[in-house]
Amino acid sequence: MDDKNYNKLIPQYLDSDFSVSLAKNIDLLRNTESFKDYNYEGSNIRMILELLSYVTDFNTFHTNMLAKNTYMESANIYETVHALSLLKGYYPKGFVSSYTSVNINLNTKYVDDNTNNEIIYIDDGDQLYIKGWQSISLDDSIKYNTTKDYIITVSNIIDDSVSFDIHMKEGDIQTLSYKYTDIINNKIILPFNNYDHGTYPFTIPSISVIINNEEWIRVNDFYEDVSGLKTVDNVYMFVYDKYNRYYIVFDPSRNIPNETDIIELILLKTKGPDGTIGKNTIDIPDNNFAIYNITKNIDIPVSQITKFTNDNSSIYGSLPENIDEIKIASKANIHSQYRNITSKDYKYHLESRSDIVKAVAFGEQEIDPGNVLEYNKVYISLIPDEGQDSLFIPGTINTKTVTWMDSDDNTLSQDIEIPEEYNIDFRNDVIQFLENRKMLNIYEVFVLPKIVYFRFDIGIRVKRTYNDTLVKEDVKNKLKYFFNRIFLNFNDIISFMDIINFIQDESITSPDNEFKYVKGIDNIIFREIKTYSYFNQDRELVYEPNMDNNTPMYTYESYDQYVDNKLREIKLGFDQYPMLALDMCRFYIEI
Repeated sequence: MDDKNYNKLIPQYLDSDFSVSLAKNIDLLRNTESFKDYNYEGSNIRMILELLSYVTDFNTFHTNMLAKNTYMESANIYETVHALSLLKGYYPKGFVSSYTSVNINLNTKYVDDNTNNEIIYIDDGDQLYIKGWQSISLDDSIKYNTTKDYIITVSNIIDDSVSFDIHMKEGDIQTLSYKYTDIINNKIILPFNNYDHGTYPFTIPSISVIINNEEWIRVNDFYEDVSGLKTVDNVYMFVYDKYNRYYIVFDPSRNIPNETDIIELILLKTKGPDGTIGKNTIDIPDNNFAIYNITKNIDIPVSQITKFTNDNSSIYGSLPENIDEIKIASKANIHSQYRNITSKDYKYHLESRSDIVKAVAFGEQEIDPGNVLEYNKVYISLIPDEGQDSLFIPGTINTKTVTWMDSDDNTLSQDIEIPEEYNIDFRNDVIQFLENRKMLNIYEVFVLPKIVYFRFDIGIRVKRTYNDTLVKEDVKNKLKYFFNRIFLNFNDIISFMDIINFIQDESITSPDNEFKYVKGIDNIIFREIKTYSYFNQDRELVYEPNMDNNTPMYTYESYDQYVDNKLREIKLGFDQYPMLALDMCRFYIEI
């Protein structure tokens, strides 16, 4: 059944709301001999009809919501979508802490300037130990922590210095203690807090469950029971439920704590995306951070640390999954089983990182159908988050600046940024991030995003009681908001009618602007649409509809072969992403 016919089966609330029901009841009475000439306005029978209509309205709304929330595809209540996802074997995620890789450099020896005595702290082959759940405080009450023990075997000492990396996660460490009597239906329900849920396969832990001084293992599902592959019985699940609570789950077919066991939990209370930090934010810690040389049985003083910082921004901080994300993830869980198979799998997985706003994945057959020489390739293109004063946050994609000068008006120009190359550390980090979900026969190729810049000439007619300048400024800001990275995608279609409707829709507001003066728009019209594609020889060229995948291109031909109609929808290529050259846009007040 296609979507069109499927939607016909879902009752629409507005088909029988209060006003419709009231009109139907009045029409029904008017078709009788007794009430055909009756004046219903302000009458007693009108009150009875309105009461019946309110009851109908309530029942219709209730029935509509029940029908919609029976199936995942049409459900629109978080609690229902969450419960339905469990039937598909998917457990929605709660808050996720951002994490980063921290590079540590240590001096291997110390020389006393007064006595010239030399203390050797580290030799080649020594094993260094960094204890888990150590915390470092940053500005703005943000803390980053080790969440597991690290044992590093020292090798390749250069100039009396050794270097290695560890991972640290954002959050405030909380320790909770429970007893057997706190377990209800094999669950321990935790206090209401924004705990870090972590991400599968949990190589960087977000929680530690210690029972009688033994750390139990976290699993993503108890599916091993039916597979026969289970090898460990001391396991648990960490679950985020539909009421925004976290709880620990034990499996009755495995081991469950008994009456004498002491249960200790170590968790991270996280700020989610607000805990994300830029590179070089973490600095050398205070004396509370411990590094121990197991081989020599000595502590390494903090004074021996010459570098302790994150060379890249932190990633992955996020809020709990919303309804749409749960629907996509639960469907992907069935089809992919935590593997990136379809383009949606790649998109959802990559965009879960806090440093990637938009991602696209496409195959060789989509860009060159029939090609049998290059097979099993997945092309990946990324749009990182915006930097404070740059197109992308530093350390992701390197750019260069070029000048777009309008071909018809050389007084109109703007400096714009063009992607030049992926930062090698960022690219390697993304490759490592994808590794756990990679299909064995897939070869992943990273391609730079091709930015297509847009500029517009827009005419505005303002209502008499509104200020021209204020209306024009809000139109400009609303246009800028339309090109916000949360709304647009790779391979998108840019329509001037969509932009007009977006600008005039008073219900669309941004977190910092209500655009209240768009109410003053009497009429708005696009006079010019131009694009700039640095990757094309003719930078401002928009191709006519073609089968050769030459993009950007118009989605339909011009109605008049003698007139170049630029007010047509423009479709972008698989690796092309739209952005706005705002300084080149012109806004006219028309009378």
